Amino acid sequence: DDRKPADAATRRWVSNNLKQILLAIHNYHSAHNRFPGDITDGDGKPLLSWRVAILPYIEEDRLYKSFKLDEPWDSETN
Repeated sequence: DDRKPADAATRRWVSNNLKQILLAIHNYHSAHNRFPGDITDGDGKPLLSWRVAILPYIEEDRLYKSFKLDEPWDSETN
């Protein structure tokens, strides 16, 4: 096997990140009885990605709370 140790470390890092995302999705589903979806306005127009919705489940609650959930991702605040 001629793979470098850095390659193995990168694979472990990526694998760990994927596991965290999948666990966050699972925990979101447990809490809300549905999978995370885009955060939308009253008319159903997407404002923020489902990725924002899982932030509290990947220990990023502070970042989640910094978003204005009723404004689009590219607003001045967000």
